[in-house]
Amino acid sequence: MNFLIFLLVSQSYNPDIVQIIQKVQVDSAYKNILRLQNFWTRHYKSDSMYKSRLWIKGRFQNYGYNLREHIFFYGNREQANIIAKKEGLSDTLKPIIICGHYDSRGANWLSPPYGPAPGADDNASGISLLLEIARVIKDIDFDYTIKFIAFAAEEPGLIGSSQLANYYNQNNKRIRYLLNADMIGGDIDFVNNTVVIEYDMGNQVDSNNSKSFAFAETLKTIYNLYIPSLNTTYGNIWASDYMPFEAKGYTTLGVFEDNFNSGYHSPDDLVDSLDINYATNIIKGVLAFILHTAKFHPVSIKEREVAIKNSSFKEGIYDITGRKIDFKNLKSGIYILKKDGTMRKILRLK
Repeated sequence: MNFLIFLLVSQSYNPDIVQIIQKVQVDSAYKNILRLQNFWTRHYKSDSMYKSRLWIKGRFQNYGYNLREHIFFYGNREQANIIAKKEGLSDTLKPIIICGHYDSRGANWLSPPYGPAPGADDNASGISLLLEIARVIKDIDFDYTIKFIAFAAEEPGLIGSSQLANYYNQNNKRIRYLLNADMIGGDIDFVNNTVVIEYDMGNQVDSNNSKSFAFAETLKTIYNLYIPSLNTTYGNIWASDYMPFEAKGYTTLGVFEDNFNSGYHSPDDLVDSLDINYATNIIKGVLAFILHTAKFHPVSIKEREVAIKNSSFKEGIYDITGRKIDFKNLKSGIYILKKDGTMRKILRLK
């Protein structure tokens, strides 16, 4: 198991990652949170919950993602977990899930759903992480498939994530890891300079602890490398949407604010009470972690096509089985470009 931890943690500073995470925008993160806040409430029984669902779907669709909804019924209403999928170059690798819930609650979730529940920190901030990362990586290729999941009905008891975890377990769905973002905005009245990295410390299943810790160690290293202004500390996963997946034996971890927002579960959970710069830095760290663990390719498909067409690698083009291909006979498919016996790039021709 020590080898697994070393394999995940050992890494070096990558200037390509730096260039990509700089595309995360404070203003964009703020606007996402503000828009979700302005639904007034995202209580799971409210009409605004449905409206926020449509808005989140629209954002992913604008970025070009394939969408599906995992539908279930709760509270005498249709609910939907929103799943945006970015296909990886390999269909044999376990997919990665980045998730957070989009419902909210006020001071008393048993009260009628028309009460104010802006839910800026809990959890528009986590949904903003999903949307901002999805925006930045939309044109980047990865070996691993990445799924962004916005869960419904977290507040009344992890209902949406429990439904999907059961579905995954019953259908033998695989996951490399699931990273949950729930409350990452901090509190503007405090100094926010620490991110809590949550990993599995026993809970219902013990067999997934070591892998969870290995990914947590990797995430810590990523923050140290790329977001040195943020300190890191460890915490246990608790009371959020990773719990049903942990109970099914999946590897889970999360990010969480160090200063608990004072507006928690109240009408005062507003975007102006958050430290948006802090939230943006947390987003950048998670993005760097995804780039590293999902194995990104810094050269885009279009740039690869230019490279192949000008025959710069024609002396070393191989299919994925290792068979050398004549440059003149290239057809649609995935190819490995080699130079001096070393793999340099992966090319997908349509």
